[in-house]
Amino acid sequence: MISEGGKKLMYKKDNKTKETFGDLKENIGHDRLYRRGHDNVQMEMYLVAMGHNIRKYHKRKMKQKRRDQEDV
Repeated sequence: MISEGGKKLMYKKDNKTKETFGDLKENIGHDRLYRRGHDNVQMEMYLVAMGHNIRKYHKRKMKQKRRDQEDV
């Protein structure tokens, strides 16, 4: 983390995390946890993360589908 490469990697990682939580808060409207207790909060975060990943996957598949249609 002291080298230039390490600093760039940490900056990139930090921004990616902020981007994910910003997307959840602004676009999805998930700005707070609705469960109490460690296990329930953990499960809620897992479900929110899965939903986020499914949306990203769907977005990429649709982009690929449009690209394939343009090539035909």
